[in-house]
Amino acid sequence: MRRIWVAGALLTLSWTVGGCAEMFEPQMPSIETYLPARARHPVRQGLPRSEDSAGLASRATAGPLSLAGCVRIALADNPMAQASREGVAAAQEAVGEAWSGYYPQVGLAAAYRRWESHAFLPSGLGGAMSTPPDTVGPTNDWSGGLVASLTLFDSGRRRAQILAAKARLGASQEELAALEQDIALTVHQAFYGLLSAEDALRVAKENLTRAEDHLRLAKERKEAGTAVQADVLRAQV
Repeated sequence: MRRIWVAGALLTLSWTVGGCAEMFEPQMPSIETYLPARARHPVRQGLPRSEDSAGLASRATAGPLSLAGCVRIALADNPMAQASREGVAAAQEAVGEAWSGYYPQVGLAAAYRRWESHAFLPSGLGGAMSTPPDTVGPTNDWSGGLVASLTLFDSGRRRAQILAAKARLGASQEELAALEQDIALTVHQAFYGLLSAEDALRVAKENLTRAEDHLRLAKERKEAGTAVQADVLRAQV
């Protein structure tokens, strides 16, 4: 009984520690938080990408430009991201093309030919009353055909092609996700770099104002006779 009580206490303690660890785990923003539902998969929704990007940019710049708005604009208008989305769409179409191997193949063919040929006939074949013609034609030849086939067994070739197409699709999606993460990281760095530069500019202006006050005080003290010219020159420097 005591062992059961100790095991239950240890299990409860582990759950408590795990819950506390989740509370202190930093929540990293996801790319999906910056993209509306329509812009996450514009290819699957069948929407024009140019209109989708334009609407996304207009919504992002509707007010004061925030960090999230900058990320949305970068993800919508970056040409590398757009090219990667087109690559994902092409990979999706390749998967559908690979599935076509299980469907019947039907083909329709039609041809036309007009020909004329020289006839090599022995002399005297037509008798004394007529002379056989020395050419055959011109003749119009029309042909048509319908071909249908269905593959029943291919030793797993079609299945392997589908798996390869799905693997390429997954790789394209992962490349797109990695590219979007890189774009978001670059925007974050540029955004906070701008804020840091603005803060540095504000501090520099405050230092300049403080230095001008020191120079003014040094000049007043020199005029009052409580400072020398060296103090004024030091403040000027």
